[in-house]
Amino acid sequence: MMIRLFRHGDGSGRIAVRYLLAEEVAAYDEERRRTKGKTEVRTVLPEVLQGDPEQTIALIDSNFRKWRYTSGVLAFAAEDQPTEDELISVMDDFERTVFAGLETDQYNCLWVKHEHKGNVELHFIVPRIELYDGAAFNPAPPRSESYFNAFRDYWNTAKAWASPNDHNRRRTLRHVFEQEDRTQIRDAIRAHVISKIELGKIRDHKDVLAALKELEEDGMEIKPPRPSKRPLRSLLRRLSCG
Repeated sequence: MMIRLFRHGDGSGRIAVRYLLAEEVAAYDEERRRTKGKTEVRTVLPEVLQGDPEQTIALIDSNFRKWRYTSGVLAFAAEDQPTEDELISVMDDFERTVFAGLETDQYNCLWVKHEHKGNVELHFIVPRIELYDGAAFNPAPPRSESYFNAFRDYWNTAKAWASPNDHNRRRTLRHVFEQEDRTQIRDAIRAHVISKIELGKIRDHKDVLAALKELEEDGMEIKPPRPSKRPLRSLLRRLSCG
């Protein structure tokens, strides 16, 4: 099982929830890039496990702050095959972890199960608002990756579920340098770095450089940053004064 937080969160709640529940949606490739003009039909329809879609929509769309909701997914490998009781336990434990210190009526969380890709995915969407007084609330603040990773690793160990840390499950990096579109190249590099962050392997600038080094080993040329001219100018100024 792995946890992924999506970057969206400043749009319409109705559009976001309808996408989770739709029978036919836009098609994406293996790198999560939208395939223009193509759609896919969810042969297994989405199922609401917990929460009220209309209530979640109303809370999101009544929030006039920039960031209105947080969404993500708990994705299980096809071989994990969690039971219904295990899914309920995971969702309840996730809420106890993420909303620690809050009462159950202080937050709203919608859970939708997807199975059309051959594995179980628990999608969640949380309005970024505390329900007692309407204060802004962020369930996934910056640098919280280790918190989510600890939750993931606990359940994977307890249930012997597939772990994204398993070297044998590492996805083969596409040869992004062979693509013609510079936007696609940037997206592929960004996806590579984000995957490392999700695995807890990137924590600082040094780790980012190491991740980019992997791309070079895969055949992509990455030019080093241009050296700053400020030190040279400062040296010339001191020499001229001397």
